Amino acid sequence: MSQVESRSMNLMATNTPPTCVLRERIGEIESAMGDLRDGGLADQLPLIFELGRKYESVKALSHEIEELYGSYDSGISKEEIEALARSVVQLRSNLCAHLEPRFDQFFNDYHLQLATSKETMDKVFSVRHQVYCRELGYEPARADEKETDPYDDQSQHVLLTRKDAPDHGVGCIRTVFVDPTRDGTDRLPLEAVVTSFRSYNPAHAPRDRICELSRLSLLSDLRGSSTEGGHNPLRLLVTLALPLAGCVVGIRNKAALCYQLCRPSLVKYLNTSFGPTLMPIGAPVEFHGKRVPTVIKMTNAFENMDLISSVFYHCIEKQLYPNTTPESRSTNLAKL
Repeated sequence: MSQVESRSMNLMATNTPPTCVLRERIGEIESAMGDLRDGGLADQLPLIFELGRKYESVKALSHEIEELYGSYDSGISKEEIEALARSVVQLRSNLCAHLEPRFDQFFNDYHLQLATSKETMDKVFSVRHQVYCRELGYEPARADEKETDPYDDQSQHVLLTRKDAPDHGVGCIRTVFVDPTRDGTDRLPLEAVVTSFRSYNPAHAPRDRICELSRLSLLSDLRGSSTEGGHNPLRLLVTLALPLAGCVVGIRNKAALCYQLCRPSLVKYLNTSFGPTLMPIGAPVEFHGKRVPTVIKMTNAFENMDLISSVFYHCIEKQLYPNTTPESRSTNLAKL
């Protein structure tokens, strides 16, 4: 008996057919959506994340039924499987319609913007100095209280502020690009640190289609290892906001591969929150502690991104690029 047949028989061995289980779970989610209220986002986050987890379970079961019963005589018709698939697609659409207005509430408390002026860039450099030089000690303190390096000139920067204190940055990230017209003098930051790649060596990739998320910085009261968000439930979203914002910038600039050198714990956290998108491409290196070189394949980022992250991604995109229409936003990554 093949492995596929064995898995199919295991599913069929339960008292309730898997197709019925799937329909029941879809019904449970549809019912739970009615429990969402128009209150504050922080109060609703536990239910929102629970809806996200339940949807991912439904999606996984749907894929398993489609895969296994498509290759084994289960007695389930092709029409029923296709109808179930349509139900899952419709469920996702309904969830997105319910959740996106609630995630927009995040920006009642926080503001994300592209740093395109000297004023906003100075705020970015000040945040980096506070985090990298004062709090973490990765770089020496500077008299002007601004942390900069040569890669800033080939980067686009995102600044995070609180709405109640717009003059003070609380976080930032940059997306570093390579200009292929500069005779190979441009490099990504991790190319100066990582000497051996198992796969996706940036030196062998089209130089105008790569980028790197770099200098991810959050002030100490917003970062930490707590999975519950401490006294600030929105901290979970704050932690996700900057990496997602960096990806928005990369995709808007038609990057196909997005590199990041990050702590093993951050890889685990983002892969849990993001979907399995950060792919390790080399052995850990020592750079302000152990760091893992990773890559995100932008062309299938949404395929792997979980529901919560994809909805939040679109809300962030609206914040960073408010003057573009939904049709022109970078949602169709197949065009890359």
